[in-house]
Amino acid sequence: MTDLKNLRFNSLPSTQDYAVELARNAEGREWTAVSAGTQTKGRGTGSNDWYSPPEQNLYFSLIAWPPEGMADPAVLNHAAALAVAGVLSGYDVACKVKWPNDLLAGGKKICGILSTSGVNRRGNSFVVCGVGLNVDTEYFPPSLSGLATSIKLVTGRSADKEELLEKLIIELQLRFDLLFNNGFSAQVPEYVSLMTQIGDTYSSGAGRADGTIAGISEKGWLLVKYSGGVE
Repeated sequence: MTDLKNLRFNSLPSTQDYAVELARNAEGREWTAVSAGTQTKGRGTGSNDWYSPPEQNLYFSLIAWPPEGMADPAVLNHAAALAVAGVLSGYDVACKVKWPNDLLAGGKKICGILSTSGVNRRGNSFVVCGVGLNVDTEYFPPSLSGLATSIKLVTGRSADKEELLEKLIIELQLRFDLLFNNGFSAQVPEYVSLMTQIGDTYSSGAGRADGTIAGISEKGWLLVKYSGGVE
């Protein structure tokens, strides 16, 4: 398994932003995990913020270095989802995947994953995978109430966050090494087996008839079944 450097902070605006800047200026290709006890400007999907109360949950980002010419680093999100789901199963938390970047427990969001890719000043391609995992939060703000959950809410027990972080980083490294060496095709069936949207109606708009979500491709793209076949 790849050697890894751990950087830990009491507080950061965003572990993702810090890690991306670190990767852009890196001299070498050292895998690095950046974690924080809280985030003041945690990043969610798009322009959304990630709720980051102090010392309750895990907020971290992992810098990895894919091989040159890797076709689509977006599948990093999907490999990461499998890594987190696998670790959480050991804590009696059964997760489902909501494509493209959420993990659900009991139908509520327990983890968000955000991946960023780029090329640094030395010409090396990098990916940064950010993970926000709800561990101990029991009370969420009104905008998230009924939509979010945590390990403690699911199991009635707290989890050792240091131990959990270590397990997550190890499993993420294993999944990413597998992805970088062999592509994502071998992990697709496992991912599809955890997807919540299989069989859901998919509307592409533009006057086209609706389709049905059938899975994902080895590139991580959504597969939709129409009357004329799967696209």
